[in-house]
Amino acid sequence: MTKSKMVRIAWQLLKVNLIVLMLLGGSSGYGADVMGIYTEPMTKDLGQLTKIDVLKGFKIRGWVDGYFEGNFNGPKRSTVNANQDLSIVKSRDVTIEGRLYDVHDRSFSLSLAELEVEKVPEIGGVGFKLDLAYGDTMDILVDTIKAASGRGSVSDFDRVVQHASISYVAPIGTGLRLDFGKFVSHVGLEMLETIKNHNYSHGFFYTYGMPFQDLGLRMHYDWTDTVFTEFYILNGWNVTSDNNKAKTFGPSIGWAPLPEFSMVLNYLVGNEQTDNDKFFRNLRHMIDLQLNLTPMDRLNLH
Repeated sequence: MTKSKMVRIAWQLLKVNLIVLMLLGGSSGYGADVMGIYTEPMTKDLGQLTKIDVLKGFKIRGWVDGYFEGNFNGPKRSTVNANQDLSIVKSRDVTIEGRLYDVHDRSFSLSLAELEVEKVPEIGGVGFKLDLAYGDTMDILVDTIKAASGRGSVSDFDRVVQHASISYVAPIGTGLRLDFGKFVSHVGLEMLETIKNHNYSHGFFYTYGMPFQDLGLRMHYDWTDTVFTEFYILNGWNVTSDNNKAKTFGPSIGWAPLPEFSMVLNYLVGNEQTDNDKFFRNLRHMIDLQLNLTPMDRLNLH
């Protein structure tokens, strides 16, 4: 094979993504969630920032995520859209296959505009979290879930309300936290928002192998400074409105013995078939093991 031919083949296989992110609200570190629900404990609340006592415990942040992406393979929109009936990911005007949210080639796109408001509960107290969102990401999320789980599984409510939960910390031991509502899925390393991830594009595991969202009850307890457990009782895989009478259950355990190492083990099990109400038959099982290693400040291994 000649050198020029090798160069031509390499050029055809090469995908270069030119991403322009417009982020309001800080770097990815400030965007990171804790357990997929909290804002960072180190983030100052409005009471600290304004010196107003009534605002103590309230946190607010937001950002706008936009992109311009150029794919050197030169995909044709008509060809890609013709395959939409066969694709798991549902979006309009798709020109880049194999992606979840960044699917538009050579077009300025508003991926996500989001506002998060949280009242952090203290032991014996209540709180809440509300995330309002708008953009291509939310439309793709809802349309993809509808195609997989039925039109009644999610609604237009889900296009703008990404997270809505109320919280209570029972005065038991170190504090048993109960959250009820709609959450971004706790499974997997990647979050829905790109600001909370290491990479702009989402991986295949997030796209094809895990739920995007939960709705139900979440229980969290810190046994020590390094060990926590969680238990989820959910309507089902991705659904806001349950598609059957059976529930999905999710035990979870996390261990962080060192600042440089942590691990989380999640298990999800439930009957996800529409109108199949048998709790312990036709089950879907999912095991998710996350290992995080940070040997140095600028190197993270997952």
